[in-house]
Amino acid sequence: MKALFRATIATAFLIGCNGGETDTDPGVVDTDPTETETECQHEIPDPGDQIDVGDWTSDNSNVTPEVAWPSGIVTDENGPFYVQTVIPSNRRSAFFVFEAGADMELRLRVQNSQNDFKWMHLHDGSDSCFGEEIEAASEDVGDWYIENTYDVEEGNVYVMEIRVPGGGFF
Repeated sequence: MKALFRATIATAFLIGCNGGETDTDPGVVDTDPTETETECQHEIPDPGDQIDVGDWTSDNSNVTPEVAWPSGIVTDENGPFYVQTVIPSNRRSAFFVFEAGADMELRLRVQNSQNDFKWMHLHDGSDSCFGEEIEAASEDVGDWYIENTYDVEEGNVYVMEIRVPGGGFF
């Protein structure tokens, strides 16, 4: 039943259904999880069980929380060694879902020499639901990179969201 539900949601996005997008900014998912506290607005996929996948190269379909790229279990405080995807210009965000394999201060860094990043956020993924943004312990934003550090807890699921205003490859 979950697979059918996910397929239905994915199909709705592909054929142009509003699917959570705002009317004022077409093609952008409304990622405000505070609308309803009792109902999950964006169900996320299972992160998988591979440990310390050093290469988070997606198939470029990870443009909403519902289709976040499953990135396994992270136990290395330096996070993934490589993050790559293509963000369509009408979507502007990429999502990666992972589980923390240890209590740690996790450092996430994404870089791109061609696009200006708007931001990188980490969200709670408890109960397979795209949740509230988690405040970064530290943030460093350069012309071609963003590096944030987060305090994460073993066994918790998180969703990394990267926003690039014009879309593009990184």
